[in-house]
Amino acid sequence: MQIKDLIALMWRNIVYILLALILGVLIGSVLAKIQTPVYESSTKIFVSRTRQQSNSDMLSLSDEQLLAINLQMAKSQAVLNDVSAQLGSKVDPDNILVEAIPNTLMIQIKVQDNDSQRAAAIANLLVQTLIHQNEILLAERYTSFETAINDQLGQTQ
Repeated sequence: MQIKDLIALMWRNIVYILLALILGVLIGSVLAKIQTPVYESSTKIFVSRTRQQSNSDMLSLSDEQLLAINLQMAKSQAVLNDVSAQLGSKVDPDNILVEAIPNTLMIQIKVQDNDSQRAAAIANLLVQTLIHQNEILLAERYTSFETAINDQLGQTQ
């Protein structure tokens, strides 16, 4: 077949081609109108230790351990319950993606929701709650460490 034959074949079936094109556009536009939009909010967290922890911390964790702990905590039920309570509605953990950015000490949190402002609020509340939970864990670690030292001091005296 030559190009002339192909063009003649297309010209003979131009009605069917146009009908298929119009039908495709109509179906696509109807589906776009029916489908609810999904918005995504994204935030990044830099995981680091405080200056006090750098050299004098006897219970120090490596940077990778801190990153792994924060990754697990971000989607933990305790954090999600706190966010749900602050938000006033249930947060679906399936709409939240928490991942480490390769070769960094950063965590990226992506939240999807049908409401753009709610998605941003969930992402921001997740970060705030994660920071608060880290402070609580750190305080507990130092309290237990201090208690152990005081007990040893009492035993030696």
